[in-house]
Amino acid sequence: MDLQDELLRDWDDSDVEAQNEAEHGGGTQEIGNDTKSEQDHQKTEENDTSNNPSPQQNSHSDESLLESVRQLLTQRRQHDIQTKSITKEVPIFTFLPQLRQSLERFRGGSTDYMELLNSIEKPESNEEYQFVLAVNDLATIINDEIRFLHSFVKHHYKLVFPELDSLVASAIDYAKSVLVLKQDLASVRDHRDELAGFLSSEKILLLTMAAVQNGDHFRLNDFDIRQVLDGCVMMVELSSFLDESRTYIASRVQTMCPNLAKLVGSVTASQLLVATGSLRQLAATPACNLASLGAREYSDTDDNTAKGAVRQTGYLFHCDLVRFLPLEVVKQAMRIVSGKVVLAARIDLARTSPDGSVGASYRQELHEKIDKLLTPPENRGDKALPVPVDQKSKKRGGRRFRKMKERFQMSELRRAQNRMQFGKAEDTVLDSFGNEVGLGMSAREKIAVNENTGARMSKRMAERIGGDDKRQKR
Repeated sequence: MDLQDELLRDWDDSDVEAQNEAEHGGGTQEIGNDTKSEQDHQKTEENDTSNNPSPQQNSHSDESLLESVRQLLTQRRQHDIQTKSITKEVPIFTFLPQLRQSLERFRGGSTDYMELLNSIEKPESNEEYQFVLAVNDLATIINDEIRFLHSFVKHHYKLVFPELDSLVASAIDYAKSVLVLKQDLASVRDHRDELAGFLSSEKILLLTMAAVQNGDHFRLNDFDIRQVLDGCVMMVELSSFLDESRTYIASRVQTMCPNLAKLVGSVTASQLLVATGSLRQLAATPACNLASLGAREYSDTDDNTAKGAVRQTGYLFHCDLVRFLPLEVVKQAMRIVSGKVVLAARIDLARTSPDGSVGASYRQELHEKIDKLLTPPENRGDKALPVPVDQKSKKRGGRRFRKMKERFQMSELRRAQNRMQFGKAEDTVLDSFGNEVGLGMSAREKIAVNENTGARMSKRMAERIGGDDKRQKR
């Protein structure tokens, strides 16, 4: 209850500030209104500067946009800014309309691929190449913002539905679930069709059972639930822009990264570029980390303990080189492909093979190695035993060896002790420890004692002792 009281005090303060802003003509507006007002402000500044911007200004607009976003993020992290409106916490969201406009402009225009290929040596001379690099760098920022929004939404919505975080691990699926459920958990059965669009039937069943059990849940006030829903909308919009940028880069990656595209395909190459941020970062990434890029997070309800299951089901797992392989060789194939992907990225970064011939040779080499993994082992027949040879076995023997065996064999007295006469009790004695020891038949018969078990000495020692005795007699 202490945590709830503290959160309630913070939310009451937020309501007071929201009311004060409303009295002064401000107030919290919807996301679309904030974006629209900032767009109008940006358009006004652009009109004041110049009614007809030059091509040089357009070429540097994306770089300035990216730099402004980085400055806002740095300012927020350095000063730990905590605003009451979630839209002010995510500055990249306000630039999405401008980014979409630039994306549509380059996507719809005709591209001279030879000009784009020649501009790789001088990247500042081509505007589209600069935009592709900016979108690559922007993907890292958008992923950071999605993680920030996910933590913000989880922190507030766990008071309404605490089990949702463990049931839905994906950030985007979590946001979509919150947008569907809101605070009306009792009517979750009415939203099964909407949840089926992005969740499996097993998760929908678990989510329904957990939501019904949380009938008397804590309810957020209007301002806080609006902030949570706004954060979910921004997560979905940012994820949608990432998908659009990934599709655009896939159409251009054939020219920018020819060897990487020839190796794993344009789609997988673009996904790796967006996940790492740029071609330079992909070339610097260790090969062992590539398999986990794009892999979904497992929740407590996922069955990932099956025999032969692969946990790192990321972008490389779904590429055409690995997708249709048996699970027994998938891990080995992914290790081999990861190493070649890093090499191809470094070749593209150095521009040593602009025609993609090295990537094609790497792909052929991978096919040969995968075929060798799939080749069954050689069927070696049963080896026949050698023909037996009838000859006397070679054993060590001789007079000296026989005498040595006689010294260590069981004596006649011990053999008689181990035997008992039928129907008669044996004689027993007590040893020094009080234990009764049976004598068997050793006391009833005359048994010769072995003479070869006594102390022995060598001939040299005997001659030496005999010589000493003769000296003493003299």
